[in-house]
Amino acid sequence: MPEPTLRKPLTPPPINPAFVAYPGQIYILTKGGYYLSAANGGGLDTNDAIQTEIKYSAGLVVGPYLQFTLWRDTTGRFAFQTYSGNFIRAVDGGGLTTDVLNTNAPDIAVWEEFRIALVGGQPGPFPISIQTNTNNFLTAVGEGGKTTNAIHSDATKVQDWEIFFLRKAGDLGSGFQYFIVPIDTQQAIAAKNGGGLTQNTLQLYGQNGVHLSWARFNLILQPNGSHAIQTVNGNYLTAVNGGGLDYGTTQTDNIHTDATVAKAWEQFTFVDRGDSTYCIQTVSGYFLGKRTYGGSAEGEYSTDISDINAATKFWIVPANFL
Repeated sequence: MPEPTLRKPLTPPPINPAFVAYPGQIYILTKGGYYLSAANGGGLDTNDAIQTEIKYSAGLVVGPYLQFTLWRDTTGRFAFQTYSGNFIRAVDGGGLTTDVLNTNAPDIAVWEEFRIALVGGQPGPFPISIQTNTNNFLTAVGEGGKTTNAIHSDATKVQDWEIFFLRKAGDLGSGFQYFIVPIDTQQAIAAKNGGGLTQNTLQLYGQNGVHLSWARFNLILQPNGSHAIQTVNGNYLTAVNGGGLDYGTTQTDNIHTDATVAKAWEQFTFVDRGDSTYCIQTVSGYFLGKRTYGGSAEGEYSTDISDINAATKFWIVPANFL
């Protein structure tokens, strides 16, 4: 796993030198589909500094108050930085139902430290829990939809209200690992056998025989600002002919996973739509999406979509620590 990189400029810089920032930002959503937002962009010492009133809707463009910079240390502790540059603090380290979180911490100390864990047995792509320094869990009261009393920190086990989801925004960096989740299926794309194929190349995680590792992709930044999508076995995704193919043939797919070097056909641009989703564009300017004729089978995508509004939208989920 590559080391996270510092985000500059920061106001103010964190005092704790053990923590470094991941590139770009994240959104945090409740199980009910509501975004966590920092009122006023952060910097508040009030019980309602974190709210959950805005619900995800396809195409709804959301602002920076719903975005957080994720920081991590080498032991797996995390901190969440608001738009103002301050950090989310679990008052008393957790265990509260009032005066639970504030957003005026200028640096990272123990009350600003959280742990993130993948939660099994829950619907949705890669549900997580967020644990405080007191080993309690954050609760989105009512699964979200609140401007007051939105968050508690006294839960001792993970149930529905303690389920959250992370979605990427902005810069994806280079060498970081992500799950790529089409929002229409809500199942991550996986490279069959971990890559190395020219036919039946992609599957969906959750299907029989699909390993979680096959759904992990490293995004390698290219000199032109695009990314190469690297499979778990070190190969790269290829848009055959650089894109522009609605489907493959009986012998070969229009997307391969056997390239050993990232050249032009292995370059993809991740277009941030501003609504917590991305579209994926090939080097020839086409987008990934459903086939023009007959839709798409499991793991199969057209590379011939010219209109971004017709392209498939993807959630990009950080996978390095899940």
